[in-house]
Amino acid sequence: MKRRSLFLILASAIAIFSVGRPLVSHADATADDLANAKATMPLGLPIDGYFIVPDYKSMTMSNSSTITGANSSGTQAVQLTGSTGQLGTIWADKSNYYFDLKAKQKASMWMYFGNGPVGSMGDGMAFVIQNQGYGATAVDKNGSPVGQETLGVWGLPDNFTASSPASIGKQAIQKSWALEFDTFPNGSTSLNSQDILNLSTFDTGAKVGGSGNDTAVNGTQHVASAYPADQKQGGTYYMKPSPDSVTYYSAKMNHQGVISGAGNWLTNGTWHHLTLEYTPPVSGSTIGQVKYTINDKDPSTGAQNQTAAQTSSYELDTSKVDDGTGHAYWGFTGSTGAYSENNLVVFEQIPGLVDADASASIYKLEGDGAGTQLNPVTPIMGGTRLRLDYNLTYNEGRNAWQPTAQINTPTGFSATSATVTYKDGTTQKVDMTSQSGQKVNFKLDKALDSSNSTATVSVYGRQANPTSTQTTIQPTTSKFVDKNGIATADTTAYQVYQAQTTFKIGWYNGNYDLVEPDPGKDVTVQGKFLLKGSPITSSSFFLDGSINGKTIKETAIDSSDVSGDATNGYSGTFSYTVPASELQRGKNLLSLYVRSGDEYSTDDLISTIDVKGPLQFGDVDENVSYTAELTGSHMLVPRDGSWMIGVNDQRGSGSSWALTARMVKPLQASNVPATTMNLVYKATADATPVVLGSGADIVAHHITTSDDDTYNATSQWNSDTGLLLDVTSGTVAGTYTGEIEWGLQNAPS
Repeated sequence: MKRRSLFLILASAIAIFSVGRPLVSHADATADDLANAKATMPLGLPIDGYFIVPDYKSMTMSNSSTITGANSSGTQAVQLTGSTGQLGTIWADKSNYYFDLKAKQKASMWMYFGNGPVGSMGDGMAFVIQNQGYGATAVDKNGSPVGQETLGVWGLPDNFTASSPASIGKQAIQKSWALEFDTFPNGSTSLNSQDILNLSTFDTGAKVGGSGNDTAVNGTQHVASAYPADQKQGGTYYMKPSPDSVTYYSAKMNHQGVISGAGNWLTNGTWHHLTLEYTPPVSGSTIGQVKYTINDKDPSTGAQNQTAAQTSSYELDTSKVDDGTGHAYWGFTGSTGAYSENNLVVFEQIPGLVDADASASIYKLEGDGAGTQLNPVTPIMGGTRLRLDYNLTYNEGRNAWQPTAQINTPTGFSATSATVTYKDGTTQKVDMTSQSGQKVNFKLDKALDSSNSTATVSVYGRQANPTSTQTTIQPTTSKFVDKNGIATADTTAYQVYQAQTTFKIGWYNGNYDLVEPDPGKDVTVQGKFLLKGSPITSSSFFLDGSINGKTIKETAIDSSDVSGDATNGYSGTFSYTVPASELQRGKNLLSLYVRSGDEYSTDDLISTIDVKGPLQFGDVDENVSYTAELTGSHMLVPRDGSWMIGVNDQRGSGSSWALTARMVKPLQASNVPATTMNLVYKATADATPVVLGSGADIVAHHITTSDDDTYNATSQWNSDTGLLLDVTSGTVAGTYTGEIEWGLQNAPS
């Protein structure tokens, strides 16, 4: 915080001219820095309609705050300042987005302070809770809005002869509490009258918590909090007379809940994450608590960063802020003087709108479906089956939360399925056909609210076998994004050892990649396995898997069928029978794997069991006839009407069959013994007739078009094709009878 002004003071008939840092000594924040801020902007909320940018209606100062346009992800930012000599304030719409002093509140946001060294940046921002109104801002003694050292919220010490901070408190935002992010430490060294006139004394030998000098604040960029409108000496402000001959009073701040860092730790050209959590007073009290943590997330990934995080807190007396409604305005102020600074804020969660959390955990799946949670030192082996659980919790809020999951799975994890389980007991199956790589993106079917407040997203899959003996899988960050709030969750790191495995079905007694059993019969498959890897210690093994996605009952592999040790690996044979009751007509997928007693496993092997339905006759006419008038000439006589020879093929689309016919009893006249006639077959009208004899001849064929195909074989015939009656010139009139036997090729034996 700093002020750079020109003053003319008359004291003891001596004119003293005091000139602060010149307003032209530093160029505006560069466009390159603003471009960097926007290019590296973390994912945040669209904020159109949430905030009000007030007009100061002042001829000397206008509000520099703006809301940026949405980027490709829909994120918008509040920009408070971006040049020299600016003052920016912005407040959430109190009618809809008020700060509730009687309920838990959480704010989650990213803040950007520009890029430059300490002493050449100015001046910072403040998060403010207040009840003065949308036009609230710090003012000078003439009532004009003022920024610089005040950050737009603290009082301005421009009454140099005042020994009390009353005038300073009156010129601050009234009924307010502020959390400052001070990027220009106002630390003049001598505190003589010249320093006082420069209005740059707030941080010199400043007190912390009401006692002592704080070297961590003096000369450093820092975070601190207090009540800006406090008028008591020794409260937020305290006055000290200058040590030189001219009696002026320097104004210092009593910094509370200080967080500080070395060098330009705030103005380092990166985004800084802030989580602010408010706990309301208990019944009968007015004292709540504000806990704030800065740098608790990595700006490049959004991952939790507890190593860099710094936390402090403040006991907030709500009586100093509350206007009697229990609600307050909240927002940001920021300012610059001679030095410029790009001050921007991106929001993840807005106070009172949605307070939601997300967490992640990873489990090594066991044979019974349960899991052992992984941690950074947990070893697993390549090929291990894992379940990633993302636990979403809706804590508080005035709006429901229905996020889109943007899950980044760990390196080498291959997702096979995902489900969402809601608190109300319902489930959602995630469509995996549109997922690719290490991403699983989808929207929750249900919104979370106070009645249905939790959901667990479970992603199932396997860890790939690493190319090196051992590798560490680093954490990944996933986001759960809704227009009302964003929550993030980080997986833990874990260790993966290279596995050596072989697993073969059909090692002996046939190849079981494709099995075609008869309907209603059990199917037995056999195979062998090898399982070798550093973590394996158990010598007991089990066969697990699924049939058509349904988990099969775990089968212990007889120890007599297993040989080897932990050093050389274990090998063995197995046999598994699929009950006919678990098989459906058509293709069934049997997935098997071998698992050790300490939960390491082989790859999956898939065997297709294709249960063919029957190929059989349907409706078949028992009696058919030919009728002709003898002319003394040779002729081929067509059938009387249509014949029904129905064929029902349940073997599935694409299978084929052929209809055969043979004369079991030749056509013989009943009135003229030993007189016979022949039936002949013509495939086409131009084909040479083939006499139907005692051997089976193909007379029709068909390729099925559905899983349950019913077809009349004679529909291929017309009056010139199919089975025709061969009437010779010497045929004797009479009634002829005979018997035909129909057959199907490729029919079940």
